[in-house]
Amino acid sequence: WEGDGIYDMEFYNGELYVGGNFNHWDLGINSVAKWNGTSWEALANGIVGTASAVNDLYVHDGLLYAGGLFSEPFGNPGTAVVAWNGTTWESPGSGLGGLSFPRVNKMIEYSGKLYAVGAFLEASGIDASMLASWDGLRWCTHGYSLDNEIFTIEHFRDTLVIGGAFRTIDVDSFPYIAAWDGGEFDFECSAPTGPKDLPSASELELSAYPNPAVDWLHLKLGAGVFTPGGYEVRLLTVDGRLLSESNWTTGRVHSVSLDALPAGFYIVAVQGAGQRWTRKVSVK
Repeated sequence: WEGDGIYDMEFYNGELYVGGNFNHWDLGINSVAKWNGTSWEALANGIVGTASAVNDLYVHDGLLYAGGLFSEPFGNPGTAVVAWNGTTWESPGSGLGGLSFPRVNKMIEYSGKLYAVGAFLEASGIDASMLASWDGLRWCTHGYSLDNEIFTIEHFRDTLVIGGAFRTIDVDSFPYIAAWDGGEFDFECSAPTGPKDLPSASELELSAYPNPAVDWLHLKLGAGVFTPGGYEVRLLTVDGRLLSESNWTTGRVHSVSLDALPAGFYIVAVQGAGQRWTRKVSVK
């Protein structure tokens, strides 16, 4: 083994994954590896580059996300953040950038989304100063400007708290720590990246995302339960009043229009092939 060491560990699909700045040339391991209980394994080509490193590993929506200092031009599957589906690497959108050496320092799940913080100024081509959220289809940002990077993020009850080297947000003084006190976070969002970047559903479950949603809600059935031939999709108020119906006849992904719906909570029900699922969703 060579390099600076291991920076983070995470369990995924019953196995231990480690990330950092290290190599094992005989095993083809680069900055990220899996321990299966008896031996170490590489994750495809891993994260390559002399100075590349995985700072954080986080499991979200059935995928293992790796955030750190790495970029696609150096032969990696994405820039600053990528996702492992158990077999191959995927890039959430076009990644995080805007700096010569963009990096993700920490990730966390909050309100059904993956939040990433670090040193970057763009997320899939939109302005994103040090903080962005991923809903499975697109990156969204907060619309504020920080003067330095964020090292960590955590939530306390219903409040997001960030800490880092920043001292100002826009023109206001926030030395090293700040809390999001509510209100609209998604100031701007990138274009959806398409079905290939949808989060992996559990093999036996229905996923509904993004949640909260705005104009469209996307449904995905796990391969273990999907049966070609069709499902009935019903959108209901929380007290059971029918708002819309649609037929899901092909493919494991189906989209439901939320156009003109007022903000609030709703129920989506999917029924077919002798099975039924319901999910509570929020519309903004």
